[in-house]
Amino acid sequence: MAVSEAKKRANLKYDSKTYKKVMLRFKLDDLERLHDHIKERDESFNGFVNRAVSEQVKRDAEDTEILAKAEKTP
Repeated sequence: MAVSEAKKRANLKYDSKTYKKVMLRFKLDDLERLHDHIKERDESFNGFVNRAVSEQVKRDAEDTEILAKAEKTP
């Protein structure tokens, strides 16, 4: 079934308000290895990147809390 022009416009309007596109640069060998890894996990590239970033932000926050507690300890 074809998507109507109105639906296409609505999707573009929603996407422009909801998402921001970013460019990532990888060396070709690294990108090939990354794609292989993602394929093995049966995950989308975007899903993998979002998950990886979320997990790293969480780890960084935990590290910051640990450092703050260590600084307060006499």
